Amino acid sequence: MKTNIKNYELRITESQYSQLVQIAKKAYPNESAGLIFGNVSHENEENKDETFYIYVCKKIEEFESSKPSPVYFLLNDVELVYRKWNQAQEEGYSLISIYHSHPNTAYPSGIDADYMQNIARVYPNIIWTIYGNGSKELNGFILDSDTKIKRVKIQIGSKT
Repeated sequence: MKTNIKNYELRITESQYSQLVQIAKKAYPNESAGLIFGNVSHENEENKDETFYIYVCKKIEEFESSKPSPVYFLLNDVELVYRKWNQAQEEGYSLISIYHSHPNTAYPSGIDADYMQNIARVYPNIIWTIYGNGSKELNGFILDSDTKIKRVKIQIGSKT
C-alpha cells in the first residue's frame, strides 16, 4: 500500500511579503503576530501518489501583543481576533496561516512546536509562517498528519 506524499506551498505577493516584513520590523526586538487568510486548493499528480496543497494568501491581519516579548506573543483580546476572523470568513476566506516573527531565525521554537500540536487538534493543516528579523528569512512549517513538523515552500511573487 502506497503512502500519499503531501507537499505544501504558500503563495504570497511581493506586497504581502513586504507587509509581513514591516509587521516584524515594527515589533522588533519583540515577536509580532498575525493571521493570514485565503484559500486552499489541492492537485494530485497523475500516476503519482503525491498531493500538492496550495495556500493562497488574500488577507493579512496584524495583532499587537498584550505583553511584548522577544520569546513569545500574547494576545488577550479574543474579541478582536473573533471579529477579524468573522470578517475574513464573510469575504470568503479561511484561516490558512498563523504568522509571527522571531528576533533572529525563522524556525519554530519549542514553544511554537507545542502550540502547533495544540492548535492542530482544532485546526489541522494550518501553516506557521515565521519571519526572522536577524536572518531576514520567511519560512513556513506545518504539522503533517504524522505529527512531524514539515517545511512549507513559500512562493513570493505574482502567482496568486
